Amino acid sequence: MKFNLTESEVKNILEMHSKMKTTNKILNEDDKPGVKEQLQSFIDSGCIRNGFIVSMGSTNPNKQFAVKQESTKTPGRYRYFFIDNTYGTVGPDGKFKPGSEKWECNNGKIETNKVSDAKTKADAEEVKKSTDSNIELTKKEGGWKTYDELISIDTKENINNPTMYEKKVIDGTSLFRRKVSGGVGEALTDDQKAIVSKWQSQGAKLRKDLDPEQAKTWTSKVVSPKSEGYFVQDLVMYFPPSTITNTEITSAFADAVRDQTPESSADCKTTIEAYYQAFKKKKKIEPNMLNAMKEKVQACKNEFYGSWGAFGGGKTIDGYIDMLTGRAPGGPSSYGDDSIWRIK
Repeated sequence: MKFNLTESEVKNILEMHSKMKTTNKILNEDDKPGVKEQLQSFIDSGCIRNGFIVSMGSTNPNKQFAVKQESTKTPGRYRYFFIDNTYGTVGPDGKFKPGSEKWECNNGKIETNKVSDAKTKADAEEVKKSTDSNIELTKKEGGWKTYDELISIDTKENINNPTMYEKKVIDGTSLFRRKVSGGVGEALTDDQKAIVSKWQSQGAKLRKDLDPEQAKTWTSKVVSPKSEGYFVQDLVMYFPPSTITNTEITSAFADAVRDQTPESSADCKTTIEAYYQAFKKKKKIEPNMLNAMKEKVQACKNEFYGSWGAFGGGKTIDGYIDMLTGRAPGGPSSYGDDSIWRIK
């Protein structure tokens, strides 16, 4: 079937088709976000940081608006980002210079960077917290102060005078301490307090407790090295000259020696032989009892090995000791389940 259309009818149809295409184009464009909205989304997502939208006065729809961003490295120099991914710069001379490349906004990368930045910040805060704690403990235990804490009570010249102040750096922070009051400031744990107290009971003092005259005559000694793990630095205490004539110290020392000396060689023979036989026959002994017996065997070995005198069986007992110490085969190994029986 054919349709015979007049020239005027064909013209009307073409005009209607053209109008319909224009209408559809306008509707489709209206469905899209505006240029300003799209540019704002780049700012909100963090794609373009520290930017703001400005009107450019261009007749080109893609150049009517831009995101203006000031350079952090060169203040006074600005970049302008357009919706079509072109950009340009304006320097202090006010001239606009188009960029030779196009810019991209990778939102996925930005979000990843945000997560990474947050983790980095959290890690830094954790490190700072640990560092601050370490510095505070060092200050309390050693009587140290920061420069800011000292400057309110002393002069800058005195603080920086090595004759008056000693200095140490902890985690990048400089700490100072008057030499006339150096030493442990506060014992923070029960173990530290017990160590200081025991030496104080024997007449020793901390540096901060000495008067000016005592500071000239008393002798310093390291009584608890840093390597023992009780203090962050060597614990130094001071002893009076009268210590060398103090009979109480001699008596206390003699008592300590006596407490560590076996009562008799006969008792030691019985002890060593019983210990050795228990090892050879793989007896099951409770740890607390085994450790106590082991200490006694060690004390007997230290006291009588090779010098049993007229006491019979000395060579046999020395043979047991040789095996228990590993000098001779047949004794406990230096590692493994039976190493608990080995003595020195």
